[in-house]
Amino acid sequence: MVCLDADTAAAYAAHALEENEARAIDEHIDICSWCRELVSMVARTDGSMSTAASGQADEGEPTQAVLPRGTRIGPFVLDAPLDAGGMGVVYAAHDERLDRRVALKCLRERRGDPRQLMREAKLMAQLASPNVVPIYDLIEAHGQVFIAMELVVGRSLRQWMKAGPRDWRTVTGLFLEAGAGLAAAHAAGIIHGDVKPANILVGEDGRVRVTDFGLASLVTEHAGMAEGVRGTPAYLAPEQWRGTPCDARGDQYAFCVSLYEALTGTLPGSPPAWMPGLPRSVRRALAKGLQADPALRHPSMEALLLALRAARSRRWRWGMATAAGVVVSVGLAYAVGGRRVEVEQCAVAAAELASPWNATEKARLRSAFELTRLPYAGETADRVVTKLDRWRTDFEDARRRACAMSWFRPETPLEGLPGQLSCLKDRAREVRALISQLRDADTTVVQNSVAAVEQLARAGRCAEAEPRQGAAPEGPAVDALREQFAMTRALMESGRFRAALPISTELMRGADALGDATFIAAAKVALGNNQAVLADYAAATSNLLDAIRLADVAQEERVRAQAWVSLAQTEFWQGHYEKVLFMKGPAMGACERVGDAWLRSELLLFLGGSLCQLGKAGEAQPLFEEAVRLRTQVYGETDRRTSFALSSLGNALAMQGDLAGGIEAHRKALVAAQVSLGANHPSLGTLHGNLGSDYLYGLQGELAVAELEKSKAIAEAANGPRQLKVALAQTSLGFALLESNAPERALEAFEQAAELWRGLSPKHPVHGQCLLGKNQAALALGMRVSQAELEHALELGQVLPGYERGRIQLALGKALASGKKAPPAAVKLVKAAREGLMTSTLPLVQRDLGRAEAWLRAQGVAL
Repeated sequence: MVCLDADTAAAYAAHALEENEARAIDEHIDICSWCRELVSMVARTDGSMSTAASGQADEGEPTQAVLPRGTRIGPFVLDAPLDAGGMGVVYAAHDERLDRRVALKCLRERRGDPRQLMREAKLMAQLASPNVVPIYDLIEAHGQVFIAMELVVGRSLRQWMKAGPRDWRTVTGLFLEAGAGLAAAHAAGIIHGDVKPANILVGEDGRVRVTDFGLASLVTEHAGMAEGVRGTPAYLAPEQWRGTPCDARGDQYAFCVSLYEALTGTLPGSPPAWMPGLPRSVRRALAKGLQADPALRHPSMEALLLALRAARSRRWRWGMATAAGVVVSVGLAYAVGGRRVEVEQCAVAAAELASPWNATEKARLRSAFELTRLPYAGETADRVVTKLDRWRTDFEDARRRACAMSWFRPETPLEGLPGQLSCLKDRAREVRALISQLRDADTTVVQNSVAAVEQLARAGRCAEAEPRQGAAPEGPAVDALREQFAMTRALMESGRFRAALPISTELMRGADALGDATFIAAAKVALGNNQAVLADYAAATSNLLDAIRLADVAQEERVRAQAWVSLAQTEFWQGHYEKVLFMKGPAMGACERVGDAWLRSELLLFLGGSLCQLGKAGEAQPLFEEAVRLRTQVYGETDRRTSFALSSLGNALAMQGDLAGGIEAHRKALVAAQVSLGANHPSLGTLHGNLGSDYLYGLQGELAVAELEKSKAIAEAANGPRQLKVALAQTSLGFALLESNAPERALEAFEQAAELWRGLSPKHPVHGQCLLGKNQAALALGMRVSQAELEHALELGQVLPGYERGRIQLALGKALASGKKAPPAAVKLVKAAREGLMTSTLPLVQRDLGRAEAWLRAQGVAL
């Protein structure tokens, strides 16, 4: 199922969908964290569909609903919600008068006299500042107040800061633009009241704008002051906390808090870690703006900005003088030290080569993981910390080797140093971006964190990198692209696919503007991967095919191999198994040329999985065996990646009837996952379930019960008792209990599972298996079998494999035969059951096949 849009989420939260649509969403949000978050957001904003919009309420009745797409607000037609917060919901909308896109903010609550709000909106609309988001209109409709404003394509200042490291000059330059917008508003008689990084936007056009004057008050209407101004606590001026009147100097205080946070990474009151090279004059300007007494602050925003500009200007003049000195030093170095000048590049790049992983980040990560209260959060944090510690050791060793005084060692040519430093900078960027996700961890991030760290490229390989043909592009635009590459990867590896999409899209635009084939190909791989995960398969396929072509042109073997593997994955997810097999030759050739075990083994798993889906498990087995060999060789026997390859091999063996081989492979997969992920990680639930199924179909009931009880317990602990994974485990557990001669417990398990299926996904095919098991347990206890339930089970099980459907047909056929002579319908069902059961050699299925044939012979049917 494709991920939900905001309208569908709103309708789902309002219970306004058809039953089958709601069930499909039930199943989807159980496995999709982003859609769960969207539904949660809509629910928090009281997200039922607007009754006013559907004509079921008075026009003047206030509502705080998320309005459906197509609702008309004056000349504006709503598209989709963009955001929701304390002030209300923001929609994208179309202005039909001027044929333009706008942002339409629906205020959560009215503030005083509507006429005052209208006067304030008029003032804002007249404010002609390039650094303020302009107001276009104010409309009352559906009992709510809507403000139409410019739709800014870009990111908030907070998102911009999280995207990667910034130097103090770039940060203060951005804040000077934001301050200019505030100063213009103050001059017009408006104070903002809620200045913070989230309300400062950095547009794709590079322009900085202040937005969300939703808490502003008219200075002119309140004799220069606004009483009771509310805002975000961390940025409130002391006078606002006391509830005393505040003026524009409250905005100045909040502005300084925001700039302080951007320059130090923390709020005032905590020990600051100032950005390298920050002048004391900037600190003094901030200290004055952060005075508790408003009278001791700068007299105005203009005065504060003047002080910041002066500090920045003095630093620039000093920097120019230093640059002149560097030129002289470089000349001397060439004259005296010969090749030594190239090593000076390490000193220039020192800040970018600093390891992002340190004690502070380690503490933040542990705290963030602990706050999720997940049962496996602690042991997962331990594993992530250990892996990042190893990464830091590897990174620092690689940096020391690259920057050593190696002109005495002719075997280490310095001509390759720029490429090594660029590689090391990329490794630091990738870790910095990933850390930004780990220290803000939720359930999705914690679950994916070990895999995300394992996917980091080793810094030690930077010394092995082949020099690129031709001059690599350089400059601020390229650095920005590299930051976006790193953040896109961090978000996707952390499971935050929806958040990665706008960044990967922006990355694609930037690469196109740069015009470098290598960058464009890599960007298309990143965007294509992102689109494939979000089920935009057509766009993903187009981008990945383009990436293969461009990588051929640029002779970038690794990018080409990545694109081929991603394309195979995209086709596999769509069920295009023949297409996956068709691309085996060129895809495998690309992977073998780069010698990357991960890419090659991934491709082998997609090829093997496609063969299994086409009923060719025997042909898939050697591919899975090769994937296991590769991963064991590179990652070891007890690695998560090896575990998943072993699990695939186990499934292929079991599908061929080699249950002993399947059990052995699944046992090894489970041990490897336990070592690498911990005993309570959600992935362990699936692996226990695989092993339990092996035991079940091998008629080893007690062993099956033990594994399936673990599977169920892990699933419940990870996401609660009401979810599909629990229903699946509970159903399998019921059959295992039957095999272990515990029909009472089996019946209880099936009844609990049936209740889950009715509430979560009534039409799921495994619900049919659950009903079969429930009636088998009842029969074992001498109770009456429900013919109606078995008929419903067969209806639900039409998409099950033939041998599973055969088990239901056999039970229903026997139930229809009440006397000695079975009716034709019963005979027909058992005949069909026999045909389905003959497709598998698994012991449990073969036992049922024997029962079906014995019943048919008793009815005089020739076999």
